[in-house]
Amino acid sequence: MTPQHSWHPDKEVIENSNIHKMMLQNGFNDYAEFWKWTASDKPEFWKQTLSNLGIRLKRKYDRIVDLSQGEERAQWIPGAQLNIVDSCFQNADDSTAVVFQEEKPRMTLGQWLGSRSQAAPAPSGSWDTERSTWRSADAASHRGASSRCSGRDAGSAGSRTRPRRRSASALPKSSATC
Repeated sequence: MTPQHSWHPDKEVIENSNIHKMMLQNGFNDYAEFWKWTASDKPEFWKQTLSNLGIRLKRKYDRIVDLSQGEERAQWIPGAQLNIVDSCFQNADDSTAVVFQEEKPRMTLGQWLGSRSQAAPAPSGSWDTERSTWRSADAASHRGASSRCSGRDAGSAGSRTRPRRRSASALPKSSATC
């Protein structure tokens, strides 16, 4: 019995895929023939794949695959050294690096403040890491002292050195008192 697939890529998806581009680079028009080549010439296929993916090595491999201990104990790119960060983060500085969504999203105060700054001007001042306080430019110039960020609604009494972690739904609607 032939397995049934729930999704089949359309022609545009196929033609824009890395596999299709590699098939054309190597003169293949038939996926089954291409697959046979990838299985029979693993060193060439993986050499091209590393190149096509832009994998940056600090030290080049001795060979693509070492099968001296059998296929079940294959050693891939032996001798190579890499820092995967060099290969993963090659886009422009303002490009998305990682997208992650928790099942039950939570938002830290820092994330909330960051998202706020996209919609409203960021507060002037700086974060004092030694004291875990926000040094407001206005407070410092007018009172000569740092103010503490309460992480609460404007008008809340008291201040906290370390803001509490809150879920996105529990964050205040108004700006934090910084």
